[in-house]
Amino acid sequence: MRTREQLVITETIDSAGCVTYSRCASETDLVKLAAAWKAQGLDEKTLPNPPKDEVALGRAVNAQAEKRKLVRPLARRGAWAIVQETVVEGQPPTYSTRMTVRSENGIPISAAVDASGDEYITMRAAISAAFESCRSTLAHSDISAWLIDTAYKLGAVSLRESGGVYFIPRTNTSIWMKVAAALDAVGSSVFTIPAMKTAEAVAAITDAITAEAAALSKSIEDEMEKTGEDALGSRALKTRVNTLEEMIAKVGTYEELIGRQLEIRERVQRLSANVSAAALTAMNESEAA
Repeated sequence: MRTREQLVITETIDSAGCVTYSRCASETDLVKLAAAWKAQGLDEKTLPNPPKDEVALGRAVNAQAEKRKLVRPLARRGAWAIVQETVVEGQPPTYSTRMTVRSENGIPISAAVDASGDEYITMRAAISAAFESCRSTLAHSDISAWLIDTAYKLGAVSLRESGGVYFIPRTNTSIWMKVAAALDAVGSSVFTIPAMKTAEAVAAITDAITAEAAALSKSIEDEMEKTGEDALGSRALKTRVNTLEEMIAKVGTYEELIGRQLEIRERVQRLSANVSAAALTAMNESEAA
């Protein structure tokens, strides 16, 4: 697999697209991102979703942790205990559960355990304020995953097996530049480098799209070999057909970009035909049952 360093950047107009990588902010305000997104003329429906309430509460509770104030998950999902650790020289540490917090239909429910009245009120207020903030704030992992998904929807391929560096075809470069501008406005940095259509660039791009299509094909081929209760049903087979058709279209975009047909196309098309036939057979068997 070639890396982005092998894409030759020159001052020509024969651009294949752009190489991109990013450094996402630790936190991103959704309201500010929406405003920056709108300012770039981008579709607001493609913005990331806010964190689920249970996730937001977990982040709010974990934000209360300090050196001697510990946050521990309880047996029930979506519930935590805030524990105070006391250390006295020459003695083993002792622990006191100050309060518990749980998510109930998206609403924080707390209860004092060993905390005094004033202490409990202060801690509950801090968690409530943090919860409201976390509900409209994306963590680094949220924005990073969404940004990668956005790149793939614009036809991106990864130039490294581990990800992190992607190629955006020229047909969607202008949209990606707007995405980059919106992210830059809210604290993240999206870097773009023009990728010229040279022999090395074509080789790197070919390797990337071929690897992606081959990985998808292998995954579905393995699924098709399963039998009995593990075998794919008609609905799942139809979903795989749609996925393969999308990949064929993506391969076609890259073939147009580099000016030649890719060998991987035959494998994906053959697999798509086989899965389509299996889906039809499964549907007929279901109707006959």
